[in-house]
Amino acid sequence: AVSARSLPGSGLGLAIVAQVVQAHGGSVAVFSPHDGGTLVVLNLPALDAAPIEPGEPSMSPSFTPT
Repeated sequence: AVSARSLPGSGLGLAIVAQVVQAHGGSVAVFSPHDGGTLVVLNLPALDAAPIEPGEPSMSPSFTPT
């Protein structure tokens, strides 16, 4: 199998994501964690929706950027 990293790309992926997120009133932040890799955080405004009931899964992220 061919690795995705070995295939050429246009390099537009994150730029397109940023435009779409910003068009919806959100923001994008990119971090380089000290243990390697890349952390991309998307913040989007919440919808006026019913509150999450106790016992239902939360949509809150479980990480803290450093």
